[in-house]
Amino acid sequence: MSTRFKDINDLIITEWVLNPLADIQNIQPLIQELLDVKHNEEAKIVFKHNGYQLFCLKQKIRFPQLWKEVELLIMAFPSTCLVEKGFSAVQQLLTKSRNKLEICERGDLRLMLTSIELDIISLAGKHQSQGSH
Repeated sequence: MSTRFKDINDLIITEWVLNPLADIQNIQPLIQELLDVKHNEEAKIVFKHNGYQLFCLKQKIRFPQLWKEVELLIMAFPSTCLVEKGFSAVQQLLTKSRNKLEICERGDLRLMLTSIELDIISLAGKHQSQGSH
């Protein structure tokens, strides 16, 4: 497992990435943008209410150097998780269990990869029969 995720395991996540409003001491190249973020009242409110991921996405235009440092960290973890989920779903669809006649239980790849919960009973209840002409 360590060789599979070597690039992610080798990432060094500094304190300012997780909390850009924290005390910044030993960071030379990005110090000006970090100081701007630290003393920006609007940025503090966005960070407090939305968390660091949405904060970084909203501030990427105003602070491009910080965004370059943070972009890989924000994208790496969710995309890895989605790839693993997709691989597992495809593997399940292509196994021998796929050939069984359990059509309703085997599912669809799109349904396996979405985070939306199915509510077929509600959809069937909202279905309106075609009226007479």
